[in-house]
Amino acid sequence: MRLRRRRSSPDLRALQQTLAAGAADTTGAWPRAAKVRQFLLHQYSQVPAWLRDNPYIQGGYRVHFSWRLCLQSIFRLHNETLNVWTHLIGFFIFVLLMISMVSTVSPYGFDYFHLDRTVEVSSERLARYRQHFSQMVDSIRIRIPSWFEISKRLSVTGPTAVYLDALREKLTAIKDAVTGWCDHCSVRDIDRMRNSLTETVDNICESLPTDAVDSVRHLLLEIGSFLKAVRAEAAQFAAEFPNASFDAIAFLPRWPLAVFLGAAMACLLFSTIFHIFYCRSEQACTLLQQLDFAGICIMIAGSMVPAVYYGFYCLRFWQGLYLTMGICLPFLAFLAAMSKYLAGHRFRNVRAVIFASAGLVNLIPLCHLLFIRAGESRGLLLLVVGGVCYIVGAIFYSTQIPESIFPGKFDIWFHSHSIFHVFVVIAALTHYAALMRFFEWRMLNTCSVADAGAFRPNI
Repeated sequence: MRLRRRRSSPDLRALQQTLAAGAADTTGAWPRAAKVRQFLLHQYSQVPAWLRDNPYIQGGYRVHFSWRLCLQSIFRLHNETLNVWTHLIGFFIFVLLMISMVSTVSPYGFDYFHLDRTVEVSSERLARYRQHFSQMVDSIRIRIPSWFEISKRLSVTGPTAVYLDALREKLTAIKDAVTGWCDHCSVRDIDRMRNSLTETVDNICESLPTDAVDSVRHLLLEIGSFLKAVRAEAAQFAAEFPNASFDAIAFLPRWPLAVFLGAAMACLLFSTIFHIFYCRSEQACTLLQQLDFAGICIMIAGSMVPAVYYGFYCLRFWQGLYLTMGICLPFLAFLAAMSKYLAGHRFRNVRAVIFASAGLVNLIPLCHLLFIRAGESRGLLLLVVGGVCYIVGAIFYSTQIPESIFPGKFDIWFHSHSIFHVFVVIAALTHYAALMRFFEWRMLNTCSVADAGAFRPNI
């Protein structure tokens, strides 16, 4: 009995020819293949030269996948799976941060209960005034009944008792505002209570009888000292708030924060697209690699913009200089990385040095901020931590550890490029936390007269 030979499909024959040619030629030549529609992975020795980026990753390569198969490979295991998901998850994290920033961060300052002009009182200052002012108010409230006895002894009639009762109520209101539930005290509320208290004190002083001054001079002096102390404490307490000078920075733009978040989203998205689709063809790999490089440069520039904008908000010369430098240098780095003389996998470390150098330029304005003691200390520390994360990730990227020590053992999981991606996301999140500190700090620190004279350097 003769067995009928099964006829193979055209796609399967094309795939078999492609695999045979790739297995026979290990020098990097790979014929122009039709779209591969079946999920097959290859060894390093079988892939074309334009896919040979890391010789220590010995398996798990996709070759000439169709666009649909590239998308489907997102949910399959291969040597780019972690590279895709680390930055894809990071992209969605920054999308949520963008939504949160736009919907919850007020351009008038950080106030979770109101959107009017409020200032945040530091916990240390608030604790100090809670204790001192509460003791002051309690001491005065205890003495008020004796003042009623004084008024009876002096046969005082008129509005004095009414004013004393109003004084008691206003002191209670101020104490509640200082020691109550709110940690955000409105400048207008504090100023209104201060003016009302001052008016009440003046009314009490005017209503006291002048004919009884000599007989009870020591008692009147005691009353006067208490009332003056109340006025002084209320004035000092309200003066601690930047009420008049706060108008100069009542509205702080949020667009620098949006610039950074948008830059981070672009970098992570472009990287994800590259790692998903670059296996389609050599032309697609070249184009998407340029897109990936563009995302890195956008990230470098976007990272500098908000830190410089808020840190040098009162020093416009330095702000403009550093913003120009922070935008132009990453663009020059992108042009250098796109040069045909630096193309190819053998110059990967050179490109890494170019991008790292463009990123290290951010240290110049950071050192300047430290020198002039501008910026929130925890924010500056977070900027340093974020920079360290970038450097550690770059070290993994350039040394190709751990797969360079154990070739073939980290083809799918925890190879150097995926570790590099994780550090990039951590560094970006740390950087955003630092920028939020800078935003808060700038809202609470207005431009001083000294800053106004420092808009230009003393040359």
